[in-house]
Amino acid sequence: MSASEDETGYPLVMPMADWLVVDAVMDLEIQDLRDKAWESGTPDQLDEHASGLADVAESIRQAGWHQIPDLPQDASGFESWPKPGQTANLSLTARQWGLVVSALRRWAAVDEPSEPQDAAACRRIAAMLREQFIEKRYGEIPPVRTEW
Repeated sequence: MSASEDETGYPLVMPMADWLVVDAVMDLEIQDLRDKAWESGTPDQLDEHASGLADVAESIRQAGWHQIPDLPQDASGFESWPKPGQTANLSLTARQWGLVVSALRRWAAVDEPSEPQDAAACRRIAAMLREQFIEKRYGEIPPVRTEW
């Protein structure tokens, strides 16, 4: 079994403010992948690769929601959450982390012309995750979605 297929959880510490960026990027990624799934070239047939990656992206969001104990349950709760400097230890599979990093890089490229600060945040978070993965001796985060 390759690292990208491994179901082992790899915990990384993330500032909650950064997780909110990841969650938003995963939401965009899900939408994009679901659209691509219908562009299979065969009428009424899904592109299984894109559909599968959309499922992985959804699982990333759900994993975050389940692992953050004080995640607000409604919009008003986000007015005071997260607290400055709040972090969480989030565990995802190597493939999930790979999709997170790939998506952050992809959306940084998309955002660069119109939202350079958002693009910089995406690149910073991707670099932080890659560095932690290596520091913890997990190896390299496997690339998951390299085509854009």
